[in-house]
Amino acid sequence: MVAGGVTFAIPGTVPEAAAQSTNANLYVSAENSAFDNVFTGLNVVEVVVRDPDRTIRSGSDIAAEPRVEVDGDQLRMVQGSDGSWYGYFAEANINDVGSAIDYGTVCTPTGLDDPAELESDSVRCDADSVIKTPKAINEADESDNLGSIGLTDKGEWPFIQVYNFDDETDIVVEYQKSGDAQSVTLYYDSDPDEYSTGLDLGRDRYPQGGGVIMTMTDLAMNVDP
Repeated sequence: MVAGGVTFAIPGTVPEAAAQSTNANLYVSAENSAFDNVFTGLNVVEVVVRDPDRTIRSGSDIAAEPRVEVDGDQLRMVQGSDGSWYGYFAEANINDVGSAIDYGTVCTPTGLDDPAELESDSVRCDADSVIKTPKAINEADESDNLGSIGLTDKGEWPFIQVYNFDDETDIVVEYQKSGDAQSVTLYYDSDPDEYSTGLDLGRDRYPQGGGVIMTMTDLAMNVDP
């Protein structure tokens, strides 16, 4: 009998310290040298801003939402229970996936009813079927200001903002921190095949009782950031 194990080599699984090498406050899950910062049509990208200037509150003062842009359009950020800010985005073609993957329900998050507040092409609410471990939303303020941005229905979190990206093009994610803008340049490619090298067993023969280490490298598998 041969013992077995599986290693998945997919973006987003590297430690944060390795993925975030230059920005002090901005983390982008698709920033991964193993795949040249590429994301594809099925991937959900997580953006996190960890900035002490945006977490401290006293009295009636509420931490201000950080300005984050994806390819020039605003990505609304929600404050989590840890004080950091979280946002999720994807390419708009996830709307064509159908029932194979549950990306949530097309919606406008309650409390962000003004279209000017949402620059994405559409939003998918209640997406916890695909985002398995979202940070809990900040409920420290009144019920009409959940997440510190005016949300009133925590059941709609997490939500994914989707954008129409040109194929095979750079996508800049930027945190417009005053005096210290921080950015990550990703590359959108609708066809991930060239970034998927399949299954590697490491060797052709194993001794009896030896362990089998299988490495699967497939960019498209990283649906959940």
